[in-house]
Amino acid sequence: EIKKQLALNGMRDITVCTIMKSQGSEWKYVIVSTVRSCIQEEIDKTPTRSWENSRLGFIADAHQINVCLTRAQEGLCIIGNGYLLESNALWRKLLNHYHMNRCLTTANAIKIKKGTSLRQ
Repeated sequence: EIKKQLALNGMRDITVCTIMKSQGSEWKYVIVSTVRSCIQEEIDKTPTRSWENSRLGFIADAHQINVCLTRAQEGLCIIGNGYLLESNALWRKLLNHYHMNRCLTTANAIKIKKGTSLRQ
């Protein structure tokens, strides 16, 4: 669906792939979707490994986190449910680091002008 929407908007040369398939590749800019989400009330503050596997899946694996964080050469945008990601110790450390360096924002704060070109 993502590839289809990009093509409909004239962006056919953008790579869309899984973290696993991205291993060994690099791009100037990378957008990572952590995919999973749930309502805040369902998030366990002290999750078991089983809970993490069922709610976060592969994105709770340190190796997969490393791969997704190291594909971008110049810019990285991670999209996800911060509350859910914080239930994982490694993601919690990363999000705290990003917060301390003022690298976090909410979805509502992102403004994209219609017709903005992604090319330079």
